[in-house]
Amino acid sequence: MAMNFSEEEKKKMLEDESVIYQKRDAVQKKPHCVLYIAIEDDVLDEDKVADFEKAVEKYLNIDTKNEYVKVDNGTSDQEIQTYIYSGVVDVIIASEDTYKRWANEG
Repeated sequence: MAMNFSEEEKKKMLEDESVIYQKRDAVQKKPHCVLYIAIEDDVLDEDKVADFEKAVEKYLNIDTKNEYVKVDNGTSDQEIQTYIYSGVVDVIIASEDTYKRWANEG
């Protein structure tokens, strides 16, 4: 059975310090990926990946409590194609030659 709470009741529950309400944080949703960037062939230094992710999150004004940006660096051609077909990847950074080869392959 679904329960509907008024805004006032919701506020009271969030402010309640009792033990049962302190545990609510343990079952809250984990952040989800809102942008998946695949980079071909280790173009970006591994120590720069986290900085790049944070910069993109800041630029896009991502709420990092609930969302994040994933950068997959050093992705092979085969992995990128799998990501494309499965709909996982949002942005691909690859060489011009790679894009031309994919265009010719169909």
